[in-house]
Amino acid sequence: MRKTQSGFTLIELMVVVAIVAILATIAYPSYQAQILRSRRADGKAALMQNAQTLEKCFTVNGTYVGCNGLLTNSTDGYYTIAAPVAGTSGALATSYSTTATATGPQASDSHCATFTLTSTGAKTATNTDCWVK
Repeated sequence: MRKTQSGFTLIELMVVVAIVAILATIAYPSYQAQILRSRRADGKAALMQNAQTLEKCFTVNGTYVGCNGLLTNSTDGYYTIAAPVAGTSGALATSYSTTATATGPQASDSHCATFTLTSTGAKTATNTDCWVK
């Protein structure tokens, strides 16, 4: 009487391990890139929140100078937000420009390291496609 074995041979197991390693080698960099892209929303949202605060302040005071409640870091901490640089027209600051700079784990995102938003709504970044994606 002959016994049949069940299970995997060592070669079958090694083939599976090799396939998983190849898939991981391909998938992990894509995953990391997607994580960096998703964190960009954190910086953009902080800039938009500051813009809203600045516009409320301007509506009440007629100037962007002396506005309170501005963020200095994004909500999740992936971007530092520079204090708005106010432009002047006579005695009143009637324009601003503010920038979010990647920090911490997001600092490795060289494609979109900075985002800038102005009082006219102009959006610039390290590369032209950063605000779109």
